[in-house]
Amino acid sequence: AEATPEAETIKRPQEITQLSSGDTGENVTLLQERLKELGYYLPDEATGEYDFNTEGAIYTFQRQAGLDIDGIAGTATQELLVFGRCRGGGAVF
Repeated sequence: AEATPEAETIKRPQEITQLSSGDTGENVTLLQERLKELGYYLPDEATGEYDFNTEGAIYTFQRQAGLDIDGIAGTATQELLVFGRCRGGGAVF
């Protein structure tokens, strides 16, 4: 399957690592920017801090995507956010 132009412009972390409340850094910023692109993250700017707003956005995304709802951006959550699918088939949007 060919990649869509939009898929090629999504900023992706070099490696998917679990992110949760209290984490900071570039991967959190990328997560927040992707959540914002999809309409889940409310602040105007990504902060790079996995805070209450980030956790709430992940809760909402997980609920709407049919994932386990834990507020943690693990592998399945991030793959669905970035690639629109989970390993093994999963949901597609």
